[in-house]
Order: sequence, then structure tokens, then C-alpha cells
Amino acid sequence: VKVVISGAGPAGLMVAQHLIARPNYDVHVFEKRADISTVPSNEDRTYPMALQASGLEAVEDVPGLKPCLEKYGKYMNIIQFYQNNKARKIEKEVSNFYIERSALTRGMLEHLRLMDGNPMDGATDANSAEFLGRDPTSSLNLHFECGIADIFLNNQTILTDHGSFESFDHVVAADGARSMVRTQLAQDAEETGLEVEMERVVDSYKSLSFQNQLQKDVNSDDEDDIVGLEPDRMHGWFVDGQDQVLLVPVRDEIASGVYIFPNGKDPFEKMIDAEEVMKYFESVSPKLGNLISEEEAHRILMMPVSGSWTVRCNKLTVGDGKVVLIGDAAHAISASLGLGCNSALQDAQVLNQLLRKHDDDWHAALTEYEATRLVDVHAVADMSDYARSTSPLLRTEMMARMILRKALPDALSNRMRPLPFDLTNKRGLSYSEMHEQTRWWTSRVERHRRRTST
Repeated sequence: VKVVISGAGPAGLMVAQHLIARPNYDVHVFEKRADISTVPSNEDRTYPMALQASGLEAVEDVPGLKPCLEKYGKYMNIIQFYQNNKARKIEKEVSNFYIERSALTRGMLEHLRLMDGNPMDGATDANSAEFLGRDPTSSLNLHFECGIADIFLNNQTILTDHGSFESFDHVVAADGARSMVRTQLAQDAEETGLEVEMERVVDSYKSLSFQNQLQKDVNSDDEDDIVGLEPDRMHGWFVDGQDQVLLVPVRDEIASGVYIFPNGKDPFEKMIDAEEVMKYFESVSPKLGNLISEEEAHRILMMPVSGSWTVRCNKLTVGDGKVVLIGDAAHAISASLGLGCNSALQDAQVLNQLLRKHDDDWHAALTEYEATRLVDVHAVADMSDYARSTSPLLRTEMMARMILRKALPDALSNRMRPLPFDLTNKRGLSYSEMHEQTRWWTSRVERHRRRTST
């Protein structure tokens, strides 16, 4: 069975790992960017992300993948927020696994190549094996710097960026929010029935990378007054009611993250030099002022503003089992809950489970995938859209509830209605169930947003 995967991000690579462990698959992965393993890690700067319950369960479903990723990230269960130079610490019951997105891709690609180089003779139980190699009857082909330009369902062929044609039995579109495969299919909506809604996320951002050196402030008598960021937690600052700084010391000596601000309100737009940027971070927090270097300040000044899009599709499969959309290609969502990558990895896991259930009958597997998964991906999108509010009142209430839930005895805290953040690390809970339990909160955020937008 020849399967073409468009996109060598985390979701596409996870699908490839599942498929080559099964018999009789010829897997071809096409990626328009260069092979990330050829890029020096010190030149590879991306934002950190948190693998939560659904993402970690998906990783654990691939034998041997988890330890391959753990050397690139760390587990944390503490979130520390700063406002008006005061810090509040929230300890979560369950740790998230924090890893930079590029490192996640790098680790998954490393494991995929390890699988490919170690074919396993005979049947292996994927649920109990410490490591699962490629089935000897299956093959893997990686095509970097070669994306997919067009897809032709009738003769089951794709056209690559290089002008070559490649046949397929099935296509997995995992090529992101601006998916070329999805775009081409949606252009022929009369035949495919695929309808797509895209909206610009209300916030923009700039990535950050600060040198982090933890030490005691020699000018302070307070034992808790620390220069640098404690490496065992995520750090966040609220700025002027709407902006937010998030930093995670995934590597102890480097704290990477993002500065988030409303679209069209770039605080650095009118700054003229690095010194002005450094003074701005000093005004946000002396702790940030101690961390930012002149080089990083100049980079922030010169860096273009980044933004993201939400994607909502009316279906996840096209062409009677020929094409399936996963990850951001199918349901790019707001980053407010950090569930974008988690839901994408879960897509790959669910697809593999259904292929196993239906003995690699793609038509039957994708029919069930469509029926069960579409509801869940719409639920996680709706929940993520309205998890956070810019209202100072709602934001204060959210923080108070998070602190109170941690302070109260279990008998009382369990009676509190959950916030979306309270459920993202609950294993065995579907996104639809999470959404239903948190509608009381997301509906309030939605009403406030509609009032302020009008």
C-alpha cells in the first residue's frame, strides 16, 4: 500500500512511524523545508510547547519514542506568573512535558530513522515492545526540500514542487494550516465536498530567546530574590492588560518563549534601537531586564511579526478513503490551551488505532475516523477559542480560581466547576467531554469578546 504523507512535522512523522511498523506499506514523506537534522541546533530557534495528556498518550503509543524525545525537553508542573513585580506560583498535579517545536520534530525524525534502520523480523506486539522497528515488508522514503504542489484524485497522483509525478493509494495531509493539499482539494469543492473556514487569530507574537543564568541577587536580603528564571517552571508576565510574555527554560541556560500582543499593536514597532527594547523589558520586569542581551534585543527589533490562523473543515476525509486531513491541515486552533500539537499527535494515534481495528482497510478506517474525530476536533477548537479573556475581571477570576483550587482540600476543590486549563491533563477525557464541562466559562469569555468587538 503506497501512502504519501505531505508534511514532515510532528503529526506527519508520527503517522509514518505507525505505518512502517505495519506490514506491506510503502511510505513517502514530502516536506518543502530542509531536513531539520542538518540544521545546527544553536541556529534552530522556535517556541516551546507543552505535551499534555493527549499528546503524551500519543507519544507513548509508539514504542521507544518517548525516551528519544525526553533528552530534548523536560517535565514541569509549576507555572509562575508575575504582575506588578509580584510572583504567584501555581503547582499542577500533573507535569507537562515542555519541548521546543523544532526539537520535537528533530527527535521524532531521529526515532523514525532508527526504526527504518532496524527492521524487525516476525510479529512484534506494539503495546509491549520497548522498541518497534520497521516491518521488513514495508519501506520509508523521505523527500526533503520537495513539497506537494497539486493532487489529482481521479488518477491518484500528486505533482511535486520539482515537477515530478508520484502515484498513491492514500494521502495523509499533515502540511500545516496553509496546507497545499487541502487548498487544492477545496478548490474543487463540487467534487470533493470539502469546505474550509480560515480566520486570523486575534493575537500576533514575536519569539524570544534569553540567556538564563540563575543566581542570588547580591543587592537583596530576600532569600527568594533570584536573578534569572528557575529552570523547573514556566514563567509568565501580564503586560498592560493585554500583552503577555511566556518563557520556558527548556534548556537550563536558555529561556525561550514568545511575546504575545493583539494584532496591529506591536509594542516594538516604533522603537529605533536595541537599547530602547532593553529598557522596555526592564520596565515590564527587572527580571526580564537582567536577562535580555543587546544581541537579542536587536533581533527582536528586526524580526517580522508572526501570526497564526485557525482552520475549520466540514470533513476530514476526501475521495472515498483516498485522502485524510490531520493536524493543522484539518483543524488549526488557537494556542491559548496549547492543544494544537497535542490534538495533531492524537489524530495520528487515532488513525493508527482504526487502521489496526479494520485490518488496514482504509475505507472502513477513514469512515469511522470521520464519524468520531470530527466532533472532537471541533470541540477542541471551540474550547481553545474562548479559554482566555482579555477582560481584567475575568482574568483575575481565572487566576483566583486556579490558586483556590490548589489551596482547598480535595473534597472542596473537586466541587468547583473546572476551567479548561484544569482538564487538559486529564487522561481518558475526550475533547468533547472537556468542552462540555467547561462551557460555563467559555460562554462567558465569548460573550465578553462579542460585546467588546461591537
